[in-house]
Amino acid sequence: MPVGLNLANAFFFGFLSINSEILALRSFGVKVEIFLKPVLIVALIVCFITFIDMDYLYPYSYRLYLQELVKGQVKTLQSVIQEGRVMTYMNYKIFVASSNIIQDKKIFNDIIITQTNSRSYTSVYAKKAMIEENSIGFGLISLTLLDGDYIVNYEDKKNIIAKFDKMYFLFSKQNISSSSESMLMIKIKKLYDMIKENRMNSIARESYRYTEEKFHFKIGLLISCILFGFAGFAIVKAFSNLNIGKALFTSISTIMVFYFVFVFLSRTLVSRTLIPIPLIYYPLLGILAFISGVLYLVGIKNN
Repeated sequence: MPVGLNLANAFFFGFLSINSEILALRSFGVKVEIFLKPVLIVALIVCFITFIDMDYLYPYSYRLYLQELVKGQVKTLQSVIQEGRVMTYMNYKIFVASSNIIQDKKIFNDIIITQTNSRSYTSVYAKKAMIEENSIGFGLISLTLLDGDYIVNYEDKKNIIAKFDKMYFLFSKQNISSSSESMLMIKIKKLYDMIKENRMNSIARESYRYTEEKFHFKIGLLISCILFGFAGFAIVKAFSNLNIGKALFTSISTIMVFYFVFVFLSRTLVSRTLIPIPLIYYPLLGILAFISGVLYLVGIKNN
């Protein structure tokens, strides 16, 4: 959204310039600062939309995505298990003698699962089994086996045989984000409360560093909306003979510098150093403000 705001400014002022609208305004003694107020108002609107998206829409839609993905994986596993046939699923071979429906849940009877690797041969027999899902937690899908035997045959003949009442085979697990990335699912206020609580309990800062990083990342993204809005205005201020090419080149260059510094460099500093998070993000945001300020001062000098 901040990038879209900056590009929109570039296109808007670029088209105004090539149609001589800015030149006409200047010929009447009107300064381009007349555009600053509407640009900042739009930037505030984009900032608010970014906040709603980050704190509400993104986490909600991501959870829906995980739930649908798990349902699809469950259906895939169900379609693989066929009665009276040996079926291959991932690196397992599965055989089911029969099945029946109990309280809207499919129950498999006399199930055998085998797995072979370079050092051992594993087989599992269970009297009953069912497919279960947990899309709210870690997105695990398990084939829950009831009342059976677990046998591991090693090459050196040191075999393991164990009976079990219940055992879980995790056949599929979504490739969800890492623990630090999943912090993006947490609202800004909740992140702040978590950081405050850790500080009150004198917990080592390293242990909640990624929580703090996601908090400042979200705040920094909101601030960047205002900075990108001003950067778009600074472009028209800097170039009296502005055109679409200059506007887009300057805009895209600003965006690339910002994202290289804000996203890539900041992540490196967070993961490989113990520099306090505010000292990483906010000076980096200052680089965008510096670029905008330079463009604005160039415009003042040229005029």
